[in-house]
Amino acid sequence: MPPKNLKIISCKVLYRDLSRLCAESDNLTDVTYMRQSLHNVPAKFRDALQTELDSIDGGEDAHTSYPPYDKDFDAILLGFGLCSGTVEGLRSKHTLVIPRVHDCIALFLGSHSRFAEFSAQNPGTYWYNRNWVEVTPVPGEPQHEALLKKYSARYDGARAEKLVRRAEEWREGYTGAAFIRSDLYDSADSEQVSQKAAEYIGWTHRTLDGDSTLLRDFIAGNWDSERFLVVPPGKTVVQTYDEKIIGTE
Repeated sequence: MPPKNLKIISCKVLYRDLSRLCAESDNLTDVTYMRQSLHNVPAKFRDALQTELDSIDGGEDAHTSYPPYDKDFDAILLGFGLCSGTVEGLRSKHTLVIPRVHDCIALFLGSHSRFAEFSAQNPGTYWYNRNWVEVTPVPGEPQHEALLKKYSARYDGARAEKLVRRAEEWREGYTGAAFIRSDLYDSADSEQVSQKAAEYIGWTHRTLDGDSTLLRDFIAGNWDSERFLVVPPGKTVVQTYDEKIIGTE
């Protein structure tokens, strides 16, 4: 089977994993990474993703190197899960491929079922891995100090500390931290970051082995219907509210 021409649009928290897998793949891949903080407002992130897709469909995307000799992409791969509805409503003139997961944690663990089972047995878990530590502010002492510095520049000491406490109230919904150790690269330093963060906050801490199988098959083009949604050109992604997670209409 000849190599596929694949365009990939992914959250930057998958940067290390996808870069490694793309480098090893026989398929031809062109990757655009989008910053993780866009997830903070899913509707705006959806609009940004649709803009990327429309630009690729029109051959005008500033981030994309198009296949040579008038070849087109065989598919556009979206390196996201449902992600609070971010992918719902997306459409393209190209075939889209999206993993059937709620968010990227399942991608790092290797399956939706493994993530769901762990979450059911360990509610209130905050997740870390090397990608998260490198590309986004994660809970811990450095984040606390950065918030305190930010507010102290505008308010007196007592007011600044009160605002920091309020900004960190969400942590009360969590009781533990889990670090995913990659099977693709060394992540020992980042594991220490998560251990120190958990100790600082007062969370329990545990480490799980990651599994790159799902992402490896994603890049390889092994898109079985149980793990991946393949969206035909012109169809729209919808949330199914069942074990399939996403579908089309």
